[in-house]
Amino acid sequence: MLESDDPDVRAVAAGAFADVAPDLSYAAGQAAYAGLAANHVAELKRRAQQKPPERPTLVELSDDQLVARFKDAAERESGTHFLDYLENSADKDLQNEIVVEVWDIMRQLKVRGLLPRLLPMLASEDLTVRREAATACLRVAAPQAEAALESVAHDGAYPDSFLAHEALANWRDKGQIVYGV
Repeated sequence: MLESDDPDVRAVAAGAFADVAPDLSYAAGQAAYAGLAANHVAELKRRAQQKPPERPTLVELSDDQLVARFKDAAERESGTHFLDYLENSADKDLQNEIVVEVWDIMRQLKVRGLLPRLLPMLASEDLTVRREAATACLRVAAPQAEAALESVAHDGAYPDSFLAHEALANWRDKGQIVYGV
């Protein structure tokens, strides 16, 4: 029932399992709202809570590893959208930590001239991955990056839609990329 195509069935199932499996129930409720499968939301949340390895550092990573690390960090950022900031202030701290990690990776990609390697991510189904890659690529492929941000801004869910609008406004109005890339 938690994986039903019918959002009403998922919502009822989420409520029914609240006492038995509260984490899964909460994920199922969020999944119904976001139009995603409950197990996908639960996996995103789990990944968001995993810390990246301390070694090798971003500077020590190979080019391929750095691009993969960007995708991983953006996917973990996506998972933070499903954490409970009201009940656990550490969840907001975790989100901020991951956002800073994404920015740091963007900067390292820029220094190495690797931002064009993010272009395939402009078609990602994960809205956060698409938004972050598009933001990073504005200076190297503006038309494609703007189109990707427009798609997230118009079709995406909060907070990705809001952040895509913000990135577009900063780029179009000020020629700035929000993250200093």
